[in-house]
Amino acid sequence: MAIWIRKVVGEKSENYLKLAEDEWGLPVQFEVFEMWLKSGADDLDSSYQWIADIGFSPRDGASGGGPIISLEIMEICLSKRITIFLSEYGADDA
Repeated sequence: MAIWIRKVVGEKSENYLKLAEDEWGLPVQFEVFEMWLKSGADDLDSSYQWIADIGFSPRDGASGGGPIISLEIMEICLSKRITIFLSEYGADDA
């Protein structure tokens, strides 16, 4: 899948940026998202609401764990008005 950054306009959202194309693993996707937040999110107009839709597939044999959403990441998301959606897809979708 990918991470879609979407801009909310009225009642709808518009695709703005695609990150981690064809990557289904949540840990890798979250690394890409975190790097983008720290370097590229400055371009977002904070007068809009934004969505980061992270589409992932569960890892085979996973029994817990995953990426950490640090206070720094949460603060950036708050300041840029970014809501995070976690969209889980089954193995058949990957």
